[in-house]
Amino acid sequence: MFCADIYRLKYVTMRQGYQFAADTLEMFLLAAVDAALALQNALVAADSLGLVTVPVGSVRNDPNGMAEELGLPDGVFAIAGLSIGFEREGVRRGVKPRLPEQITVSHEEYSTKYLEEGLAEYDRVMIERRTYDGRRVSIAGEPEREGMEYGWCEHSARRCTRPEAIAASASLRENLRQILEQRGFSFQ
Repeated sequence: MFCADIYRLKYVTMRQGYQFAADTLEMFLLAAVDAALALQNALVAADSLGLVTVPVGSVRNDPNGMAEELGLPDGVFAIAGLSIGFEREGVRRGVKPRLPEQITVSHEEYSTKYLEEGLAEYDRVMIERRTYDGRRVSIAGEPEREGMEYGWCEHSARRCTRPEAIAASASLRENLRQILEQRGFSFQ
């Protein structure tokens, strides 16, 4: 489990006789980025050992239940879990391709120069892999578009029209800010 943790900083600030005044959005972002970096390092380490991994974001579906299960004090929030194991032969279709580097990496300044080309390439790969077969996102009141290939662009655009489709259980995360504030984080 990878957690955003400001409890430790609050503790040491009070331990040293000071008042903690870093209740800010920046502090939450720092804690969340630290957790994400640790998760990424664990992914890389597991891969170097020949293991496969699956990040588990559903731990955010029940933040209070997760905190209770893990004994997390206020100021600690479970960002993601990580499942690590050995790949079963014949079960996976390999690692899911990622967006092409030409559209995710910029040099010196943000670039959209190859955006259309990269999106078309990625859509083609995802359609060929049949990644979204059986996973189409419907839009209320919107008829199915005939003859359109359903790839990453269409899937992602449809998900962004319905907040509950961004995460598998986004409706469970509707009150996330309130829960985080109750758990000791602030967003000033």
